[in-house]
Amino acid sequence: MPRNCGNGPNISYPFWITNLHESYCGQPNFEVTCNGGNPVVAISDDDYVFEEIFYANNSFLLANSMVYDFENTCPIPLQNFSIEGTPYNYSPSYVDLFFFYNCSAYPIKEPIYRVVCASNDTDLSFAALHKEVLEYENYSIDLCNSWVNAPVESGDIKKLLEMNFTDVLRRGFILQWSEDYCSDCKRSGGNCGSIDSKFTCFCANKQYFKTCEDGKYSERPYLGIKYFS
Repeated sequence: MPRNCGNGPNISYPFWITNLHESYCGQPNFEVTCNGGNPVVAISDDDYVFEEIFYANNSFLLANSMVYDFENTCPIPLQNFSIEGTPYNYSPSYVDLFFFYNCSAYPIKEPIYRVVCASNDTDLSFAALHKEVLEYENYSIDLCNSWVNAPVESGDIKKLLEMNFTDVLRRGFILQWSEDYCSDCKRSGGNCGSIDSKFTCFCANKQYFKTCEDGKYSERPYLGIKYFS
């Protein structure tokens, strides 16, 4: 059965919520926690909040939890985002927003977001949607002490540039996961879950590898697990 943290979308397979679902209700690498009433997943050592989940096409919209912290007056990413080691893939609709910190000068031509909260009289910080254009315009990123990337949903560049960087981050970005046998399992009257990190279709006191219609030769050893999620 789907559960939620109070805010945000209902959570169901392949995701599962710690303390609200049994772990076999989802896949091990899809664990979700509740934080401040929001469903949160940890990626790249940061927490990201689920804004929407699109189960029909195996994708979800999320945003860095720092943009939900209204006491944070400078919600800037401090490390690169990466999906390495996760079960997720980027959607075609994302673009990287690059943050450049402690720079000795701003670019002259390229439209940028000035990150005033991370700047002072001598060290300047800014964000830009196209790192390559900066280099094409002869702006050397070596003028900056560090830079990181943060994925955001793409869109009309003109409209994006009319926003501030916080609003762009709040747009979030979409990740995808690979389809398994869940839709077939559901069509056969079962519920999706996992045992020993492998997909399992829970069907009327029996567990099958794919669907409730698999037959006895593909029945998983019955472990006595009752699926109530």
